[in-house]
Amino acid sequence: MRLVYGVGALLLLAGCKSYNPKPLDAEAELRRLQDIDLDVAVERSLPGQEPVERGWFDARDGLNESEAVALALTLNPRLHARRLATGEAEARLIAAGQWPNPKIGVSWLPGVDGAPGVTMGGQWLTEVLRVWERFALQDAAVAGSKEAEAAVLAAEWQLVAEVRAAYLEVLVAVQEHRLLSEQATLQGQALDLLQRRKAIGEGTALDATLAELGVYEASRDLLRTESRVLRARRRLNELLGLPPQLEVPLSEEGAPFEVTVFEGIDEAEVERRLLKGRFELRARALAYLRGEHQLRLAIYRQYPRLSIGVAFDREPGGDYYVGPGFMIELPLFSQNEGPIAAKEVQRERLRAEFRYVLHGLRAEAHEALSDLRRAKREVDLNREHLLPALERATSLLAKGLQLKELNSLDWLTAQRRAFGIRREYLSSLSRYQGAVIRLEAATGTPLKEPLP
Repeated sequence: MRLVYGVGALLLLAGCKSYNPKPLDAEAELRRLQDIDLDVAVERSLPGQEPVERGWFDARDGLNESEAVALALTLNPRLHARRLATGEAEARLIAAGQWPNPKIGVSWLPGVDGAPGVTMGGQWLTEVLRVWERFALQDAAVAGSKEAEAAVLAAEWQLVAEVRAAYLEVLVAVQEHRLLSEQATLQGQALDLLQRRKAIGEGTALDATLAELGVYEASRDLLRTESRVLRARRRLNELLGLPPQLEVPLSEEGAPFEVTVFEGIDEAEVERRLLKGRFELRARALAYLRGEHQLRLAIYRQYPRLSIGVAFDREPGGDYYVGPGFMIELPLFSQNEGPIAAKEVQRERLRAEFRYVLHGLRAEAHEALSDLRRAKREVDLNREHLLPALERATSLLAKGLQLKELNSLDWLTAQRRAFGIRREYLSSLSRYQGAVIRLEAATGTPLKEPLP
């Protein structure tokens, strides 16, 4: 009998896990974040990919937009924490596939009122597996697992949009800083010229003072754009999962800034792209499906439950009796009405939440389309009218200065206005590209890819 008890205890303990403490050290975590550099192994290049070993990735020669996205999908700590949430859904899926545990009952009954001896009894019962409940539980767990995966994909695509917007912000800030540097250089040259003319009696003190003000204004604007460049780089580093002070060169920051203009995007296509591409909607639809299976499971659990197994008894005289044992749970006072009612309300809530999310995403997509159209009209106006007029004015200014038809201060004022137009054109390109990024994020599909 002792051998039987020993074997039983070993069977109970064989599958148990032991607790291994893993304390959190804030300083060690900070050092780990600080030690990250550009020499890393990129595991993903697009959302939804399984992690693969792609070799070491060296970004010291400059990151393009797609490389920045791949780096963020690999290193971003917020996304890493979100991916781990799918493990909890996988654990529920494992639990849904497990068999019910057996139940052991033992009784020890001494005699009462002069009855001799002690009666001992016991039973080993296992609940009869109800396959319809098991299927409903597994279906709910599978839907929950897919819901968690869709939520991670939605987070990955959201991160892609944020990285692209931050990358664009760095490019535009660098281009604006370059324009202002040219303007500051020109202002300094003009001030030097006017001061020399004033020294020989050809200029006035007012002209020199106004040129000096222009130099100070250009220096002030240049300092502001330097701060903007630094903020944009720190924001990009944050999204990439890199230390804030790490220098990350971009391969496109030295090239002229250009955008691709898209034609013929209408509301119907935006809504088709929205329904196809937004993983938030897929996650909400899977959440509703999980609610359906949970309601089905609650309804199945209103019926009686049967457990069967082995029962034994020992009489005071030492005789043993062994036979089949049965136990039925009778739903006399509760037919699972409470859980059923809760799951019915939950299902309706999940449907309402799906409509709410769809409504919000649809409004976001249409607003992004409206911004894109306005930005396109602005880009077209610049390209068709302002830039050609600016080229003609620049040519006339050069001729006028050469022929001495205008003084240096008028020429400098005209040049400042020309720089202002170039900055506004850069801003219009930035707004258009930002609108493209927002629309692609709102619909979940790149505009350059046609719908099937």
